[in-house]
Amino acid sequence: MKMLLKRFFLMGSKILLLLTRSPLPASGGREMMLMQAIHMISDMGAKIDIAFFTKDGSVSSQKLKLELEEGGIFADKIVPLSYAGMFTAALRGVVSNKPMQNALFYTKSNVNILTQLELENNYDIVYFDMLRTAQYASLFPHSRTVLDLDDLLSVRYRRVLSQGIKEFNALGTFSRFFESTFTKKLLNFTINIALSIEAKRLHKAERLALEKFNAVGLVSPLEAKELSYDTKKEVIPLPPILEIKNVTSSSVKNDIVFAFVGNLATNQNYQSLMVIINDYLPVLFSEYPTSTFIVIGNTRGVDLNIVPKEYCERVTFKGFVDNLQSEYETIDFALCPIKFGTGIKLKIIEAIANNTPVLTNDIGAEGIGIENFTMGSISNLVSGHFSFIDKCIEDDNFYDEVKVTSKNYLKSSFSSEVVKYNFRKFLLG
Repeated sequence: MKMLLKRFFLMGSKILLLLTRSPLPASGGREMMLMQAIHMISDMGAKIDIAFFTKDGSVSSQKLKLELEEGGIFADKIVPLSYAGMFTAALRGVVSNKPMQNALFYTKSNVNILTQLELENNYDIVYFDMLRTAQYASLFPHSRTVLDLDDLLSVRYRRVLSQGIKEFNALGTFSRFFESTFTKKLLNFTINIALSIEAKRLHKAERLALEKFNAVGLVSPLEAKELSYDTKKEVIPLPPILEIKNVTSSSVKNDIVFAFVGNLATNQNYQSLMVIINDYLPVLFSEYPTSTFIVIGNTRGVDLNIVPKEYCERVTFKGFVDNLQSEYETIDFALCPIKFGTGIKLKIIEAIANNTPVLTNDIGAEGIGIENFTMGSISNLVSGHFSFIDKCIEDDNFYDEVKVTSKNYLKSSFSSEVVKYNFRKFLLG
């Protein structure tokens, strides 16, 4: 009975979480997913250690420990890891046949720290956050190793190449750690060559991980199913737990409120916003003359003058908000055109969970499986959304039915019971 309890609840098990970043503040999608994993592991009764990457101690171990304890998470050890220097990482990335991003996350100092942690603790399970941390798996030969890929970066990079996105930021959310304008310009100048090489290396590494790790997970249930079918290896879905609100009856008036929600420091969110400003707003504002558009989310480092002057009075940047649910109560439709992301787009399922129908494109819908018209509107043309919007304006019952159908679908993959079951399977086998 004791062994059964330990297996099911992880009572007394020692788990190390090797994270690509600090999980707090949970202002981005990945940070939210890491906090979800930490909470679930803690609730199962395991003892937790955390090793996380930080730039020059920008997030201290003590600060993170205190913030986690405020949320009821008690970690025994929290250890910072360092990034490699840009020159060293670039040189290593060129001469290696492994993903170039691995070079940025590899230092001998990190090897020494992790080796010492393993010697002192003899971990039962080591949780690896994203492919870039997988290179340290060999340091834990006696532990069960599990890799949370998040999404398939190889697919994302190939998509960037195919669409020729000029303003792609190679450093993503990590760009704030590297202030050198020269570094950023150099990366963007060589981006096509680098992404082509990186996509091939990532594709190979993603498949090798299925052989190397005891368990591999992806956020998107659909992507997990497809990769399992493609490789004949089990890939476990690790989606977010959604607090799905009860549907309340509402109606859409002519003064439509469109909105975009997302951290604009990330590549995909910034590109989505530019699509909305350049392609969506001219068409939507013309078709619905009294409509308005609001943007919710971190705007640090973003030029807010990107909105044409003729639309400024109808566009509002709210920045980061403390209570996102209350904001959704004022929104009629969430605009979610996705340029090159892969996996689940949190902004889409969060909008649906908060009773807000979405207008998205094929890429936005692919990792979720929502159906066109019955759960929202899926179109690669802005005008393709008109019939859905008009139907919602004309028929209050239809607007409510869309929310009910979407909510019931989310429950099948994103309810607390389903997600926790899959996460236990991921950790324990």
